[in-house]
Amino acid sequence: MIAFIGFKVWVIAQRGYFLGWVGHRPHSKYGPAGKPPQALRGSKKKPALNPTQSVVPFLLKKLPSASYHVFLDNLFLSPQLFSELRDEGHGATGIARTNCGIFKQLVEAKIRDKKDNALVLLLSTVFTGEEFERYIQWCPTSTTKTAKPVRDAFGDEAVKEMSIPSVTVAYNHEMGAVDLGDQLQATESLQHRIYKGRWQATAWTFLLDTMLVNSYLLQFHVWAHEGPEPRASLTQRDWRHRLIQEL
Repeated sequence: MIAFIGFKVWVIAQRGYFLGWVGHRPHSKYGPAGKPPQALRGSKKKPALNPTQSVVPFLLKKLPSASYHVFLDNLFLSPQLFSELRDEGHGATGIARTNCGIFKQLVEAKIRDKKDNALVLLLSTVFTGEEFERYIQWCPTSTTKTAKPVRDAFGDEAVKEMSIPSVTVAYNHEMGAVDLGDQLQATESLQHRIYKGRWQATAWTFLLDTMLVNSYLLQFHVWAHEGPEPRASLTQRDWRHRLIQEL
């Protein structure tokens, strides 16, 4: 009987390119980073990061020394994490849960909006909330309750130039890099069966898929801007065929 097994891997990525990763440790007391929770440095005592939150600074330390702007989903986000990232010279932006320790007034506003679910709480150490960008938007055709406030803003106009908070634009544009990498791996997956107990094969497949997708993205973004030769492969399949021919 075939039993499907796998790993849970925490990944830091940019535009689908996996920059670093660490395997999850389901039975580890201190989580994937393998470090006991410690209070943050400083003159004032601050709450320690939980095992999941500690993955973020752990993965950032795997990257070349620089200041980074990290985009996170609400699984990781907390004011304590953002405070530590800021102390280490990094910016961060993400969607906040109501129980992550944000201002009480914001929590109450989100609870009042529970019926429509139209209010999104964004936390950022990079944006002040006063930055806006102008975009041409089309009136949504959906008639759902969540689309109603947007339709009301358009009035009788089908197209309208609107101001959108820069933090929202940046989050929508940059978030989802890991998901994009997963999608790229899935489209050209090796698709071979892994039998129970063969954890080495599962790990090898993940590393091979990551290497193939990363190399595809590198050649696509680098060679596409360097003139006619060498020609960049526009699809993964074309790139993998070229690799096979060179082996």
